[in-house]
Formats: sequence, structure tokens, C-alpha cells
Amino acid sequence: MTKAFPTSVGLSSPTSLSLRAKRGNLIVPTPHLPFILALLALTALLSLLPWGVARSETEPTDLKSVRLWVYPEYDDPRLLVMLEGKIEGASPPATVRFLVPAGAEMYSAGSMDSQGKYSGGPPRRKPSDLPGWDEISYEVTSDTFRVEYYHDIIQGQPDKTIAYEFRTLYPITVLLVTVQEPLRSSDFVVVPRAHFNDSGEGFRYHQYSFPGLGRDETLKFDISYTRSDPDPSLGSAGTGA
Repeated sequence: MTKAFPTSVGLSSPTSLSLRAKRGNLIVPTPHLPFILALLALTALLSLLPWGVARSETEPTDLKSVRLWVYPEYDDPRLLVMLEGKIEGASPPATVRFLVPAGAEMYSAGSMDSQGKYSGGPPRRKPSDLPGWDEISYEVTSDTFRVEYYHDIIQGQPDKTIAYEFRTLYPITVLLVTVQEPLRSSDFVVVPRAHFNDSGEGFRYHQYSFPGLGRDETLKFDISYTRSDPDPSLGSAGTGA
């Protein structure tokens, strides 16, 4: 199950650089015959293992074309967070890992095929080494992952604040972040200031582009706005009224 969201301009990831190591004049001793025979036997044994088992234990080296949607009070009184992107450095099926707040309720964790069809299920979940954060993991069956969760971190009434953090376990070539203003809200402010703004379907969006995020890097967004309506933007009936 995935949420409906407006389509935005896609991103192209920069070409990665390859590093080459030179051995120079290093002298490598010749292995003895027993060692060679043992190595050949081990290689033959590994060749008998199913490829699916070996590949399912691989992880991506980085992520590309990643989209992050941060939607306060969208179809629920809580904050909805959606993350989608492509894996690099591994072929599906591959294990992917993400950090989510310890208090988050998972909505989906799965894969998207080339037609945009979602498939997935409950991920594995355990406390991470970071206080207040859990680590989820699952096997992605295509090169596109999709993660969604709700988090009850909206403080105040009617003047509301959200201290949102995004953390990544993989380097990301380009991350596009979209923060949506809830309907029937006013004085909406995001710090840092958006790189550009957009609107559609009655919503206003604050958008950011972050190239070259490193592993374990953290992004912080401080959101504030005024809203007295107890119903989410889509309304109790999901009509937006």
C-alpha cells in the first residue's frame, strides 16, 4: 500500500568517479601447491551455492534519485514520511536498511516495479545504536525501494511545531525533499528556507535538493504553522473537505 502524492520533476544523478589502485613494483610471493589446491577446492564449493542466497545478502553501496516527502496532517493527524529511490552497487534481491524514529508506526516497506506497482510487507525492526532510532531492514525485489511511516511528533495547538530529522545509512547521490503545507493552515515556515516552492491540487510545497549526502549524515527541518482544524488535510472521509 502506498500513498498518492503529486508528481514532481525527476532528478538525474551525477556520474560517480571510479578509483584505480596501482600495484607498482610490489613483489608477490608464489603460493605453495597445497594452498593452490585448497583455493581451487573452495572456489568449486562456492560455485555450487545458489546465486539467490548469495545475492539476497548483498547491500547497496549507495542510493540515487531519492525522494523524501514530509507531510504534516495529510491523511492522519500525525506526520507522514515517505521515502523512495533506487539502489546502486547491488542487484535485487538485496537487503536494504533504514533508520526510523523509535516511535514511528510503519505503513509500508517494499519495492516498486517499472509500472509503479508496490509489493512488500512488514520489515524486520530492531533498536539501532542511536538513541531514539530503530533500524528496519528487508529484501528489495527491484531496484526501487519505498518506505512510509507515521510519527506523532507534531507539538502544540493551534500553533504547531515539528522538529524533523532525516538520517541515512547509505551515501545518497541526490536527495529531493518536499515538505507539504497542510490545508487550512497559516503562517507555515520551514527552517532551512526552501530552495524553491511549488503548488498543486490545493497544496503548497517547500522543496529542497541536496547533492552528495554522506553515510550517517543528518538533515534537520524545523517546521512551524498555525492550524486549529482537528481533521487532517484529506478530511475524516478522505475528501479534502
